[in-house]
Amino acid sequence: MKLVYDLHLNRIGLVALMALCLVGCNKPNDNNAATTTTFHFKMRGDSLGLEDFRAATKDQNVIAYARGQLAMPEADRQLHIAGPVDYGNGGLNLDWNWHFIADSWELVEVSVELCDTGPVLISQCVECWVSAPDPGACPWGSYVAYEVSN
Repeated sequence: MKLVYDLHLNRIGLVALMALCLVGCNKPNDNNAATTTTFHFKMRGDSLGLEDFRAATKDQNVIAYARGQLAMPEADRQLHIAGPVDYGNGGLNLDWNWHFIADSWELVEVSVELCDTGPVLISQCVECWVSAPDPGACPWGSYVAYEVSN
């Protein structure tokens, strides 16, 4: 009789554990629940803003780095964007025929010279940059100018 009682308690415990797991597993992924944030980038030396571009992310680390840059005077913002690009403006990259793939770019202090480019050069050969090896495009002269209001 005690064996039957112990098995019954073990089943109840197992069912309770499975229920807790299911509830915990149904939590939304933090990255999926996060709001997309768009940043506007400028290029050093482009006083007219002809090479301005935008990039979006849900990555909380990238957002924190970008906001950290925005807390500094413009001249002190030393991080530049680096990441893969794709065809089309992605619905946010102004009038450009390319965009940084959302959630796939980062802000870096240094990157290899091979990926250094500018928005105009990317637009002249989007196919070249779409197929570029990691890290993709990394315009050294870029910096975060401001956060775009949604």
